[in-house]
Amino acid sequence: MSLLEDYAALTEACGLPRYDCQIVPYHPALLQMMDLREPDRVFFDHIPQFEQVIAAYDKMGPAYVGCHRGKPIIIVGCIKLWPGVCELWMLTDTALTSVVRPFWTATTRLMDILMDELSIVRVQCTVSTRNEPAIRFIKALGFVEEGLLKCYGPDETDYFMFARLHDRVIQQTTSATATTGT
Repeated sequence: MSLLEDYAALTEACGLPRYDCQIVPYHPALLQMMDLREPDRVFFDHIPQFEQVIAAYDKMGPAYVGCHRGKPIIIVGCIKLWPGVCELWMLTDTALTSVVRPFWTATTRLMDILMDELSIVRVQCTVSTRNEPAIRFIKALGFVEEGLLKCYGPDETDYFMFARLHDRVIQQTTSATATTGT
């Protein structure tokens, strides 16, 4: 069984048990239990039936829920765009700020596991330019800003495009650059 399908082992691998946290598979009822942060509510406010969009995301790739003491705190999903490339999506609860450290560590480890087990070389995501906590969080996960997407959001706000490459790709690129001197 893949680590991505064994939620108890995945919870352990992500270092969550000592914080009374766990990883469970996404289920729409868990989304309903969340008090979404304002930057995440914008999608529900501007896109009719956005819950159905999230349900479609869940069918397009793996989606996980990080819970603290049984309450869903963060939903992380990965939509495969084509072989080796996926789009990360995330929804967060207002309570994330009280347990941000364990979930940052868990999300970092989850990204490593996803990239290894699904043979992903690039993960990309968009983050609102107004969402400073999410920008700090995504950068802490090892993502690099690639550009500005003007009027990209559902409320016509600007977003940054971020990407994270698999360590193997970075090493190959660094190695090739050192060899060619460019």
